[in-house]
Amino acid sequence: MKKVVSSIISAVLVITIMICFVLPSFSAKAVSGNNWMSAVSSSAKLTEINMPGTHDSCTQYVNASIISRTQTLSISQQLQIGVRYFDMRFEKVENGFIAVHGAANCKVDGSVFADDLTASQVVADCKAFLAANPTETVLFQLKEDDGDAGTSFYSSFYDYYIKSNPDIWFIENRIPTLGEVRGKIVLLRAVSLDTSRFDDSNSGINFSRYPYIGDQTQFNYQRRDIEKTDGTKYASMYVQDSYRLEGDAKWTCVSSFLDSELNPNEFNICMTNCARISTPQFNAQDINGRLKQYNFQKGKCYGIVAMDFVTDELCNTVVNTNSGVTVNTADKTTASAPPSTSASGENNPSSKPTTTVKVNEESSTAPQSTQESASNEEVEKNTSISETVESSSQIGGENSTTKGKTSKVLIISVSAAAVLLLGGAGIAAYFIIKKRK
Repeated sequence: MKKVVSSIISAVLVITIMICFVLPSFSAKAVSGNNWMSAVSSSAKLTEINMPGTHDSCTQYVNASIISRTQTLSISQQLQIGVRYFDMRFEKVENGFIAVHGAANCKVDGSVFADDLTASQVVADCKAFLAANPTETVLFQLKEDDGDAGTSFYSSFYDYYIKSNPDIWFIENRIPTLGEVRGKIVLLRAVSLDTSRFDDSNSGINFSRYPYIGDQTQFNYQRRDIEKTDGTKYASMYVQDSYRLEGDAKWTCVSSFLDSELNPNEFNICMTNCARISTPQFNAQDINGRLKQYNFQKGKCYGIVAMDFVTDELCNTVVNTNSGVTVNTADKTTASAPPSTSASGENNPSSKPTTTVKVNEESSTAPQSTQESASNEEVEKNTSISETVESSSQIGGENSTTKGKTSKVLIISVSAAAVLLLGGAGIAAYFIIKKRK
């Protein structure tokens, strides 16, 4: 009889261990760079979500690459590693639009006689990604970077790429929640509009007042109104885009913007790119190295952090700041670019210059603090697409209760009940056997 009782108790222990330790491993929701937004609450407004972005997003292959190239990854690859904000720059040509960086045309590959990269191909890449990852959204900032098409630029873009694919675009002039735009391209229209043809239902979020900041001497943060087509303000954007600053000066500009208390109801955009005397890649090696060392805080509002030569590591860093989202990078592999020195010739610039912060808005307050600049590291050219993000859910000012936590609470409750039932059964069996004996 003792053997029977021992067998029952052993069975109870085995079942308990399986419930407590094996089942939770099946319940955990693993997401990656291509679907990290599935862990974000559908009720979060786009402005409440911290997103990795890229500057001059289409320049993987581009003419005059030494001064024009700002990315090593294609649009599809950027989407796969977690980028969700894209700085899309085009020129209107006879039969559509081509991607450009100023006067330099972007190309489909690196061959000598490569074709121009068209807007049709870029939109198709976004569409294919969203079809495969319907929990995600893509912020598509549309800008004319060469030419002077005026209001016909958006009219033609709409006719070529939006009118024929209305289901994949969000083109209302308002700030939506993530749930409203999962599986869609969100248009941020930074070009002028023919108001006789378009209104707030089909013109995209109005980024036509986006500030491009060329000031070389001051840190010039700009707030601009986001307006309805009748000129009524309904939101605002707050932008750091001092692209003519380099080295310590640019880093102080970037870090003080990130340090400040940003309003999650605004579009906050921190452009980390710079190009004045040095090349974009040289500058990215400096700024990206400091970004990797920056003390990002979980749950703090950073908005969009747009980068040159983006890597999965940098994407993970930004994505991780969202409440309930955690990226596991233990198994990732990367290919690094050669190390470089700072403009001063040192590998680890750490000096912090005395600077003046200028807030040019039409109305704002200056950022409040400045992060110590960190050591310079290599820029990594990443071809790895896999990341693991462990679950969760709510973001912004909402409760941080996550799907993962809910699952674990449920499993623990079931486990406890199972232990009690099985334990009770074992005790009952023991006394029945003892009584019969």
